[in-house]
Amino acid sequence: MFGPVGIAIAFTVTGITLSIWLNNGGWEQIGEIIDITSRGISGTLDELRRILNRAGPAAIEQFNDIEDYLRNNVFPASNTEEDRQARGAIREIERIIGRRLSDDERTELHNAIHGQGYGFWEIVIVGVQMFGAAEDLDKIPKNRWPEDWR
Repeated sequence: MFGPVGIAIAFTVTGITLSIWLNNGGWEQIGEIIDITSRGISGTLDELRRILNRAGPAAIEQFNDIEDYLRNNVFPASNTEEDRQARGAIREIERIIGRRLSDDERTELHNAIHGQGYGFWEIVIVGVQMFGAAEDLDKIPKNRWPEDWR
């Protein structure tokens, strides 16, 4: 349970179904996402956000907690495209700054980019800004920088 929002996960022959419930003095089902496995984490989170937005502010406030639960317990990290992209970006950050990131730095980077919708190079730029020297930013090709970040 996530505040006034609850989720139920059903494993069926057609896939995994996620039911979303809201407690407004009594539990009411406010949405259902069928076959979340084929939707992937991104598609599932997009639909979850739409459902919670329709339910109002109290529901949408729980989005990040539910997202973390789904990423950690339903969608294994090694199978999500976002996590593969983030691991690749971390390798690129480490190549550019010339050292490995510590576990604490990885957590700090995760917290900085979580929910931002950043792509590979945006993650790299943020990571190099956070953990590299000023001259390390010059190692990132300018054509990789988003227009509004140049």
